[in-house]
Amino acid sequence: MKLKMHELLTPVPEVEDEYVDKMVYLLRRDFDTDTQNNILLSVGKKLSELRNEDMRKMEEDYKILQQSHVNLNSRIAFQ
Repeated sequence: MKLKMHELLTPVPEVEDEYVDKMVYLLRRDFDTDTQNNILLSVGKKLSELRNEDMRKMEEDYKILQQSHVNLNSRIAFQ
C-alpha cells in the first residue's frame, strides 16, 4: 500500500526536450510574440532571483557550519 502511494505521489521527471517543446507550444498557442518575450524575460528574472536567494542561504549555512567547526575545535583543544 505504501509503495503504491509513494509511486502516485512521486513526480515523473520530464525529458528536457519534451518539456521545452510543451512550453513553446503553449506560449505560441496562447500568447503573441511580445507577450512570449515578456514571459521568457520574467521567467529568467525569477530564476535568477531564486538562485540568488539560494546562494545567500547557502552562505549563511556555511557561516554557521564554520562557526560550529571553530567552536568544536576550541572545545577539543581545551580537553
